[in-house]
Amino acid sequence: MAHLRTKLAKYEVDDVEFGLVDCAPAAANALPGWLSADLDLLWVDMVTGATSAAIAPIFRSFSDPIVLGALQPISAMDYACATPRMQLFNDDVCSVQKFTGVAIRFGRGPRPVVIRNRGEDREAERELAEWCSFAHVLHDPRRTCIGGSFAGFHLMDFERGAILLGHDGPHHLKAADRTPVLRSLRKCRGKPGAGGQRRVQHPHRPHQDLEHRGHRRGRLNFEMAEGDSLQWPIPSTGNTNTHERFSPYLRTFLCCWVAEEPTYCFAVGVGHRARSLVHLAELLNIEHALVASWEA
Repeated sequence: MAHLRTKLAKYEVDDVEFGLVDCAPAAANALPGWLSADLDLLWVDMVTGATSAAIAPIFRSFSDPIVLGALQPISAMDYACATPRMQLFNDDVCSVQKFTGVAIRFGRGPRPVVIRNRGEDREAERELAEWCSFAHVLHDPRRTCIGGSFAGFHLMDFERGAILLGHDGPHHLKAADRTPVLRSLRKCRGKPGAGGQRRVQHPHRPHQDLEHRGHRRGRLNFEMAEGDSLQWPIPSTGNTNTHERFSPYLRTFLCCWVAEEPTYCFAVGVGHRARSLVHLAELLNIEHALVASWEA
């Protein structure tokens, strides 16, 4: 556990250790502490084998996101010199299937699992950093007012195989490549009224779109797409416009996008982060659809 806490210190998260929980009474005794700690994410470090009863009180009563971590200390056992202690010390994955089964039976869905070698595994380090970033994502909206770049598709460019994405705002300045331009318009993009408009230029870079909506079944859904923003000519009609290109083809992408019942506006982010957004949706038990991946 000390090894894990040393790694967590690099990612600007406050970790709270609740000790070893290896049976149902221990879990029940620890539960009040978990509930009062106001956690954003609970990391269950699977240090060895355990029974389903040890995790049941957590999934029954703890509503915040839970991740199971099976970080095996060694990459392989020294079979010639193996001992029961050595085996138990590296049985991190032994109870994962039991615990995920308990989560499903309590209606939580299968929990995300990090299965890696704890030693020099760079992928383990990357996944741990990703889950720490998720903790920040889950923490900030509950305690602060954080803005984004909200937009919607409107005009297709069949010659370039792209579509114009209009930004109605608010707009995050970190998504721009220069200082925004303020302009005075007699008419705001065909809408009633006149006045000042800000125009933000997006650089040529990867991006992702995230649309969240209430599904017809009454649950929140995520719809995601990875694309590329391109610095091509845009109309001077008011708000910001950006050329966006998606894989494989414009019409194919749009048909798949509208089939997921999207609303008009969605959030635009920098970089290709669909994999992270899928993990976040799974962590929060939110239905999701990845419509376009630039890596596909």
